[in-house]
Amino acid sequence: GLALFGSVSADFKMLNANHQFDQGNFSAAGGVSYLKDKNLLRGTFSYDELSVDYSRFRDVAGASGEWTRQIDEFQSVTGSLHYARLDYADTNSVRNSNLYGLGAGYRRAFIGKWQPLVVISGGYSQENNRNNRDDLGRDIYAIGAVLSFSPAPKWAASAGASYQASRYQAQDALFSTTRRDDYYAFNATLSYALMRNLSLRGEALLSKNDSNIALFEYKRNVVAFKVRYDFK
Repeated sequence: GLALFGSVSADFKMLNANHQFDQGNFSAAGGVSYLKDKNLLRGTFSYDELSVDYSRFRDVAGASGEWTRQIDEFQSVTGSLHYARLDYADTNSVRNSNLYGLGAGYRRAFIGKWQPLVVISGGYSQENNRNNRDDLGRDIYAIGAVLSFSPAPKWAASAGASYQASRYQAQDALFSTTRRDDYYAFNATLSYALMRNLSLRGEALLSKNDSNIALFEYKRNVVAFKVRYDFK
């Protein structure tokens, strides 16, 4: 029941104009898992580096522990603990912080048409600024739900919704008020397996961030089409 795992990934976002906003992201993770009877324990170490305009912007080094309990053939519950150290470059170093969090989830499969699967999750995190800037620290509350199903052979679909509340710990020095953000997101996916190794996938994300400080309000909608090939 003992296994080691690891992954490395990199992705880049390059704009047609305003190249100063080009982004690059490098991530690596690894850890160990242990399965015994109906319990799965997993420990993970991770590192992520974000660059903007081809210069380092932020590093995140983290560790997490997760426990999953299989209740029966159709149900399982999960609990997790997380820690991350956020380090920013240059003048943004004032944002350096430590992030602590915990989460819980419930997963339920159903027998029937379309083979529906429901996952519900929630969590709480606290970001503490390391430079005594409490206006940059926050408490984060999150909840989400995802429904997955197979409407026809070779087809798979999912729809999910999530909400995240960020409550900052002190008054913003510039705006003379304590920032409060509410983030809402809806996402949907649809995929089709052309063959065992090759699949097509469409994705849509609709998101909105509300804030009591207008500068931090935004909407972000993304549609993506992907082709995936697995070497098996």
